Amino acid sequence: MTQPMSHSELSALEQGTHTRSLLNIWVFNGNITFSSTEEPKSPLSAVKVLYRLVGEEEANKMLESMTSDVQDIALPADGIDTVTGILGKSNNLLPESDRHFREWTVGLLEKWVAHR
Repeated sequence: MTQPMSHSELSALEQGTHTRSLLNIWVFNGNITFSSTEEPKSPLSAVKVLYRLVGEEEANKMLESMTSDVQDIALPADGIDTVTGILGKSNNLLPESDRHFREWTVGLLEKWVAHR
């Protein structure tokens, strides 16, 4: 997924002086429940993800790897902004010691559950 770029970043990219940053998300645990005093709908079913920004070259290597389960998903810039905002907000709900894992940032995405 592409991370939205500012006008200056876009100009630099067009001139070949800047590489685009892409949002890399790793689904770490697809079935968790969490509660928070900051979340009015607690408890929530969620997906725990690890995420980071990567350069286009690194993203292409992941996509081309024969052993990779990486999938390229294209979203409009405002969709990326929304996802990035949700991930950042959810990261702040976690204890300080659980907010990062190596070069990854930890986030939670609310899991959609069909109402019967």
